[in-house]
Amino acid sequence: MAGQGGLEGPIVTAANVYALTLRALEKLGFKDAGRYLSDPAAAPPTPPRPDPAAARLAGEQQLAAAKVQANLEAARAKAASDLALGRERLAMEFQLKREQAAAEIALKERELAAEAALKSNLAAAGAPPKSAALSEVTVGGEPG
Repeated sequence: MAGQGGLEGPIVTAANVYALTLRALEKLGFKDAGRYLSDPAAAPPTPPRPDPAAARLAGEQQLAAAKVQANLEAARAKAASDLALGRERLAMEFQLKREQAAAEIALKERELAAEAALKSNLAAAGAPPKSAALSEVTVGGEPG
């Protein structure tokens, strides 16, 4: 019986079982036994069962494809993140250089304004020009 291998085995087929059951029902007194059974010849063919090795291989291929896709998505996300960080860093550096230039300009303006104010105050007080008011300083010697 182990060699049969299912309904469509080498010893008994679905047609054999149908014919035997039909005859048994007729012997039991059923007039139209064909109404109670379905002829296997009229049934649509059963699809073949998938090969377990092929199914496993297909699953492994799908898993590998999913891993590749995930790695690709991660690489794209990293590239986009790196690009955004680079842009932000450049924008911050540009802003810093701008602020430094503005601070240098403001400092130079204050220096020029202070120098102009000093010249104006000295001229109003009648003091000699800056070069005449300062004496030469030498290193060393006696104080005073």
